Amino acid sequence: RIDPGLRARRRGPGDVRDGRRHRRAHVDFKTNRNNLYIVAISIGFGMIPLVAPRWTQQMIHGLHPLLESGILLTSISAVALNFYFNGGEADEAGTIAAARTAEAH
Repeated sequence: RIDPGLRARRRGPGDVRDGRRHRRAHVDFKTNRNNLYIVAISIGFGMIPLVAPRWTQQMIHGLHPLLESGILLTSISAVALNFYFNGGEADEAGTIAAARTAEAH
């Protein structure tokens, strides 16, 4: 028997959801300006293979599959920049709040 909460439901044109509650991540650009830089720089890295397709020509051939993907470059740069700008601070209150939220669900 299929759990009714797990069935895919069509809500609108092109919008399929799995029936569970969806949480959307909200990024605060007003109080933390670093988040804006992270998004802008990451999108710039993701555009490199599009605007300069031969930029990996002189690099090691084994890296080409990784460096020719704009999505992969964007995600790697976003994670690295997020760690650089936001990851160095120890936020114990935020960690405790996240753990309590996770336990509540």
